Amino acid sequence: MKCASDSVLGVAASNQHSSGNILPRFLIPETRTNRTQSTSELQQLILDKAYDRHEAAQARNRALVEAMDAAYAQRTKAIEIRHLKDRATVALQHRDMHDHLLQQTLEKQQRATFDQQQRAAVVTEAVTILPQARVRTRAQETAHKATLRKQLDAEIHKKRERHNHAQHVQRDEEVYFMQCVQKQHEKERQAMAQQKQADKEALMREWSRQKKKT
Repeated sequence: MKCASDSVLGVAASNQHSSGNILPRFLIPETRTNRTQSTSELQQLILDKAYDRHEAAQARNRALVEAMDAAYAQRTKAIEIRHLKDRATVALQHRDMHDHLLQQTLEKQQRATFDQQQRAAVVTEAVTILPQARVRTRAQETAHKATLRKQLDAEIHKKRERHNHAQHVQRDEEVYFMQCVQKQHEKERQAMAQQKQADKEALMREWSRQKKKT
């Protein structure tokens, strides 16, 4: 007949033989997983992942905003440089045109003076067959110069009006372009702000859902 000590020794021997442990089975502590701890760790992992995605989205949005600001500044600077170049080109053209017209006027005056001198030389000769050309008086010469000057001023005025009109058109085009750029920039900023708010709300919903599960 077996006693209780024999049963204990048999169980101990069986456990020692099977698992290499000298303690009886009823003395071995049970190893159970803490489900509550695992659930908390999973929730924390989900929140960490969501927060990382949110931070990455914010970083991308900041990089996009900085890139847009840099492109906007570059385009604005390019427009300013082009405007300065155009103004310098127009100023040079206006100066060249004025010099050209003045040179033409001086050449006309020189030719007129030369013609008068030639006619005066012909008058001194004894010519009786052909009629003599009438010599201009000083008042007539002054009036003729005034007429030439008036014609030159009128031509310069027309050139200046055309130039001013072209400048107004170019300025209006630049203002319209800048308005379009600003509208697009503001539109993109609003879109990024809405996306940021949507990401934040999604993160809060995910956090609330995980909190309800616990």
